[in-house]
Amino acid sequence: MQIVPAIDMAAAARGVAAISRPHLGAVLVLVAVDRAVMILRWVLLLRASELGLAAALVPLILVAMNVAYATSAWPVGVLSDRLGRKRIFLVTMAVYLAGTTMSAFSVDFWPFAAFRFLTGFGIGGEYGAINSAIDELNSA
Repeated sequence: MQIVPAIDMAAAARGVAAISRPHLGAVLVLVAVDRAVMILRWVLLLRASELGLAAALVPLILVAMNVAYATSAWPVGVLSDRLGRKRIFLVTMAVYLAGTTMSAFSVDFWPFAAFRFLTGFGIGGEYGAINSAIDELNSA
């Protein structure tokens, strides 16, 4: 009785070779955005000290970002099904870029939190659009 199934290495190699460029690009974008979000918490602590904010307010900014992220991913995914993945992905990337850029120039807590909310909306939208594209590429 074999407990662990044998792996057909030739079939596995064919599967890896069959990954399309759009699929690989989508996965790389997801990895890059994920890494940027992980680095963000440390950047927020530094930015909060520049604004003269208590470090205790940083979680509120992260909550605002996560609320925007959570509320935008699914609707933007549905929208990308209707209007096209590339177009919606580019729009959400522009929202992400605009929110991040405006965050860098904000001088008070509330504008900073609002721009981070906008950034979260862009990140959630990217995930919605990219995951929709990945689902299309991996159709059964």
